[in-house]
Amino acid sequence: MKTLYFIGLFLLIAVAIQCCKDEPTDPCKNAKPVSADFTIYETPSGGGWEGWYDGYYTDTILHSATFKAKEDGAKYTWLIGAGVYDKQSVFLNFNGVANYESIPVTCIVEKEPNKNCFPNDDGKDTFTKNVTVAHQNPNIFGTFQAKDLDDPNKLWTFSIFDTVVGTSNYIRFDNIPVGIPRDVILNKDKFIQGYKVIVIRARVYQSGGGGRNEGFTLRYIWIGGNQFDCTYEWKIYNSKSELQSTKTYNFKATKIK
Repeated sequence: MKTLYFIGLFLLIAVAIQCCKDEPTDPCKNAKPVSADFTIYETPSGGGWEGWYDGYYTDTILHSATFKAKEDGAKYTWLIGAGVYDKQSVFLNFNGVANYESIPVTCIVEKEPNKNCFPNDDGKDTFTKNVTVAHQNPNIFGTFQAKDLDDPNKLWTFSIFDTVVGTSNYIRFDNIPVGIPRDVILNKDKFIQGYKVIVIRARVYQSGGGGRNEGFTLRYIWIGGNQFDCTYEWKIYNSKSELQSTKTYNFKATKIK
């Protein structure tokens, strides 16, 4: 009797598994109607900085941004200010825009719709977002308390300031972890600034010592409120500019004033 019971149970399980296997796949499960939605991505404007700068999605930018439609393989029409553009991705610089001005960005997409899944889709969609141009973000300048993520007992204070010498913009910073003299002022070609980020890179040439020189990169990203994620990389080169050693610090920073 037990044998018949187990055979019957096995047959029921087998039938259930087969039914699940034979269940038809919904062809519209992952389908979407034509959409003109797009992303706003703050990016540098060239000058050899690509790869040094980690861009990010945002609705507030400092100077420049890339707008990219999410829909692939479509006809695109962008209306941004007085400009009209027809690529999936558009990069623009907004240096001439007033501080904290909001600009409407409209994307129009046309594409053959999936009538099987969306019989009422006409294949056209329009999406508008505003991008705010803020030529300065006061949150990313000031004095910060830093904590090394690899050595939580290591704490220090550093400062970064935006300054003007004559008619040129500079960045001054003080007490970065190692290697940099105090009160260093760098010309604007040594750093790139986004609304949420500063990336600094430079060489410091030492007098004497066989022509040794040192270089650094600081990626410094505002994550909201008074909190920042930072990566600091210090490199030692010989007189032939050959890399001798590298030290990397990953740390969290809290703005204290």
